[in-house]
Amino acid sequence: MFSEKYFHELSVILLQATSQSKSILDFLEKSIEEHSLIWLISSTTVAAFTASLFKLFFEEIFPSRFRGRSLIIATKRQYSIPTLLAAAELRNRLGNMIRHIVDIENDGWLATENKERYYYVSTLYLVGKFFGWVQILRSTVVYLDMASVSETRKFENYIDLIEKAFSKPDFLPSFPVKVLEEEHHWCYSHELTAIGEMMIRPKAGSKDFQVIGYSTFSRLLLKKLENQSNGFESLLSLLPNFSVNLEQESNEFKEWFLPLQNIFLNLEKEQDSFRRVVAIHYILNAFINYLDPKFIRAKLKIDFVEHYLNTADQQKLRQYLVAVNKKSKVSRTR
Repeated sequence: MFSEKYFHELSVILLQATSQSKSILDFLEKSIEEHSLIWLISSTTVAAFTASLFKLFFEEIFPSRFRGRSLIIATKRQYSIPTLLAAAELRNRLGNMIRHIVDIENDGWLATENKERYYYVSTLYLVGKFFGWVQILRSTVVYLDMASVSETRKFENYIDLIEKAFSKPDFLPSFPVKVLEEEHHWCYSHELTAIGEMMIRPKAGSKDFQVIGYSTFSRLLLKKLENQSNGFESLLSLLPNFSVNLEQESNEFKEWFLPLQNIFLNLEKEQDSFRRVVAIHYILNAFINYLDPKFIRAKLKIDFVEHYLNTADQQKLRQYLVAVNKKSKVSRTR
């Protein structure tokens, strides 16, 4: 049988095992408590950081981007109406010129010194008026990226295409590209920008701008100082240097419009300038139909492409419009 010594040793072993088990349990319990505290602190920190990120995004970044997009769209909509109306006026005038090109050739409608000078001056005014509103729009949104919002991207692409129709020497395949001289009838794009700048004035009592009226334009373009002996002009003549300043402004104004005059002066059916007029009319028509698809503010007008341009020119114009739509679907960076 088992001796007393055996039971004593067994008791000691059991006590040691119990003691070690208790130590292990204490260690495990302490470890769990410590790691639980670390986990709690970590999870709290992560939660707080995540919450701050959500707050930053939804209270700062997202509203800022939303406000920026809203401002771009609101600005485009504000100025698209006067730009549309100016484009419609110019489109109608060019259409009238195209329809009556034979009369223009025979009777000299676009001569500068005959009784029909109004037609010549008013044509230049309508071009300047359109680019004046374009310049107002671009000056207003100079700090905005119009190409970042799909609604404004197409608008800007159309404006770019209209400018190219005026300023690109080889805009149509039928245009000569080897000799770039005045008789080929085109303007530099920066000249169009300058024309737009010359056409705008600050609106009284406002931070906004407006396009000058026809009477002011006519006086500046024709360098015609009113008779100083009557009306308001006679009072202004008493001011120092009034006449000098007005004449200086008129000279500068007229100088910027000289390249544009080359497109319309002595217009003839077989000239490159006439084909450029037809192309501009075609693109303006598409631009107006885009801005006013239900023809609420501008009437539907036919284009004259098939009557006056060859097949290659017609195809090129349609390619331009396809490119406008494609570029409008892809975000661009400037």
